[in-house]
Amino acid sequence: MKTIFIKQSENLKLPMNKKIKEFSTGMKAKLRVLTAMTHHAKLLIMDEPTAGLDVEARNEILDMLRLILQRMRAEVYLLHPIFPLI
Repeated sequence: MKTIFIKQSENLKLPMNKKIKEFSTGMKAKLRVLTAMTHHAKLLIMDEPTAGLDVEARNEILDMLRLILQRMRAEVYLLHPIFPLI
């Protein structure tokens, strides 16, 4: 029987036969959120979880975070860079 983590990894097209250090930036971002989801975290603090991602990968990560908020009732805090006022 497959675990939730493995099923979701397959859904997100994360390669199971590849080392994490060989993952793309988008794959690593998906893996971080997936890990939090499958461990049923009640609190997530993420520092720029979509930084450096293309639009498609960014939207996938945001969809995953919405799912966490809806299904798991976890609190999610996202940190973004603050640019100095000029």
